[in-house]
Amino acid sequence: MGVEALQDQGPAHPQWGRLLAAGMLGMLLGMGWLLGGFGLWGPFLSMGLVVVVAAGREATERFLAAWGYYAMGCWPIIGAVTGYWGPGHLEAGVAAWAACSAALAGPWGWASGPVGLLLALAATALPPLGVIGWLSPLNAAGVLFPGLGWMGLGSLVLLAIAMQVLVRGLVGGDGDKDRDKCGDGKRRWFPALAAVLGLAVVAMAANGEAYRDERVGTAVKLPKGWVGVQTHVVPSRDSVLGTIQNNQALIKAARTQGRGARVVVLPEAVLGDWLPGTRQEFATAVPPGQIWLVGVQTGRADAVVLVSHGRATVRPATRAAGLLLGGATGSLGYKTRCSLPGGSGSS
Repeated sequence: MGVEALQDQGPAHPQWGRLLAAGMLGMLLGMGWLLGGFGLWGPFLSMGLVVVVAAGREATERFLAAWGYYAMGCWPIIGAVTGYWGPGHLEAGVAAWAACSAALAGPWGWASGPVGLLLALAATALPPLGVIGWLSPLNAAGVLFPGLGWMGLGSLVLLAIAMQVLVRGLVGGDGDKDRDKCGDGKRRWFPALAAVLGLAVVAMAANGEAYRDERVGTAVKLPKGWVGVQTHVVPSRDSVLGTIQNNQALIKAARTQGRGARVVVLPEAVLGDWLPGTRQEFATAVPPGQIWLVGVQTGRADAVVLVSHGRATVRPATRAAGLLLGGATGSLGYKTRCSLPGGSGSS
């Protein structure tokens, strides 16, 4: 082996080092969703995905950074699948985890410039990928710019673009053939830095205002009298006895956990077909003056039905599994999808 051959193999080691570092940094950011619990660390650290992806000089590097982030953040999918379908479906859980991680990381490989970044943000937040895109950096809008609504979302997108341009200017641009279409990053890092600092000031002001509103009691609160029910049921798999046992367990959980509540929310797709016997059973179980929102399956679609004392609606309030916010009369005020890979077991 000649000296020339050894020289050709030399650059491979730094390249592998960069790939490993990108994946590890992505994993560290994804851990924010696991270690942060119900706090705000996950959404806050999700903006770091933009930084580590922007630092990638090649598509492979950017993909591995995003894959590390999603692989770590999506890890609970395995437990969700095995918890719902049973321990015998571990392979299905691992397959779902691997597929979700790879699918969500894919668009970030082409995020070499602002256009690619916008496409990656949109692809991982909107259907079809958006159905499983609960780790999107767009979640950080509510953390960095609380209370600003669409202006907050727009500010977050501008912040992401400015961060990308700044990082790519500092690391020296793109190593791909399809270089950043916005020009030489080295000449643009100062305006990008100014934009990042300006938006940071806006974020601090928005958080200060939100903190003040919370202190004086004007912050937006959850609907009063609403309770979500935690359940532990497994699919009946067309077993009549299993269906009866599940119905009884759900009714018991709803009556126990929903005691004193005005509206009780059960998980999505927690019941099979909404048959007359099931409707009568639940209508009889609901206490007077209380409303239950129950996730059922109507044919092949998920739906949410309203059940009150002595009355269960035949027609679903919505065909999409989701969260309903409305008045005591059952009027629908707000609807949004709530996705849970592998089924649902709690709300």
